[in-house]
Amino acid sequence: MAENVFDSVDVGTDLGGVPRGFRVFPEGKYLAEIIDMTMFINDSDPSKKSINVTLQIVDCEVTDPNERSLIVNGTWKEMLSLQPTALWKVAQFGDAALGHAISGAKIRKSDFVGKRLVVQLGVREYEDKKGEKRTANQSNRFDSAGTWQSATKLADDVKIDGTAGL
Repeated sequence: MAENVFDSVDVGTDLGGVPRGFRVFPEGKYLAEIIDMTMFINDSDPSKKSINVTLQIVDCEVTDPNERSLIVNGTWKEMLSLQPTALWKVAQFGDAALGHAISGAKIRKSDFVGKRLVVQLGVREYEDKKGEKRTANQSNRFDSAGTWQSATKLADDVKIDGTAGL
C-alpha cells in the first residue's frame, strides 16, 4: 500500500460543526453488509473467544434525509461470543448472512464478507472501567437480507439478496 504524504487536505466540511465523540445509531432495523471478520482471544482468559464482525449500514428505516446521511455508510463492530451459552447468536447471524441454516463447527470468513443481512439494533447503557455511564448499540436479532423492506427506494443497482451490489 502506498503512503500519500500531504501538506494539507480539504475534508469538504467545516470541522467546527462536527460533533465530537461516539454516536450510537437509533434503535431500529438496518440493512448491513459484512465488511470484515476477525478472531478475538482474551489475553487474560484464552477460553473466552469471540468473532468480531465489522458491519456497514447500507440502508435503514430512517426516512429523514439529514438523519439518514449520518447513518448510511456508518459502521459498527459486532462481537459474537463463542461461549456455549451465546452460540445461538452466532447461529442466527450465520443463518441470516448466508440465507439458510448453517451447520458444522467451522466458520470461514470468505463465506461471510460481502454478505448482507438485516439487523435489529437496540441501545444499551453500561458503566465503563472508570465508572462513567456510556451507551452502545447491541444487536437484538439478525434476519435474512431478503426480508428487508426499504423505507426509501433503493438505487436500482443495489441488490438486497445477500450479495454485495454497490
